[in-house]
Amino acid sequence: MMEKGCVPKGFKLDPKIMLPKPGKEDYSTTKSYRPITLESIIGNLMERIVKLRLVWKLGVKDGLADIQNAYRNNRSCTQSLMRAIQCIQEGMVKKQASVMVVMGYESCFERVWRTGLLKKAHDHGVKGRLWMYLKEFSTDGRQYYLRVNNYTSPIFSSKVGIPKGLVLRPILCNVYTKDALEQV
Repeated sequence: MMEKGCVPKGFKLDPKIMLPKPGKEDYSTTKSYRPITLESIIGNLMERIVKLRLVWKLGVKDGLADIQNAYRNNRSCTQSLMRAIQCIQEGMVKKQASVMVVMGYESCFERVWRTGLLKKAHDHGVKGRLWMYLKEFSTDGRQYYLRVNNYTSPIFSSKVGIPKGLVLRPILCNVYTKDALEQV
């Protein structure tokens, strides 16, 4: 798979099982259900291998913003908060005003433009077979179907966003949002 940068078709089918949330009065709305994506175990293992390579590559090529702490090993919201407090304290000592910009990417995963993601990954040093794998993985033929109770929907094609339940989802979102963080 990695040698040719290809992803088997079965790894790109994401069945989504809609489980009812307990304690809801009305199960006629989608907010009363929790979607669970059932991914291939072998596909999940392959994603973990690719994620290790991708994280290493991005770390070596400065592919993630230094101030980006979300979904990164040994990083946390606490570090972001401590950095903000430190900047404010330094400003107070110098008698300077401080301005804080907080960016929340609500629904980031669902709105990622996949072609733009691939361009950004390429611009940050992801090339060759790893890039070809990401292209195959994210753009070519991602499909899903929904199962609610006894109903199974037809198969749909997915053209936008990073599907739920994927191991690569958080790191790909970080790659996609890196440039926005650097412009602030």
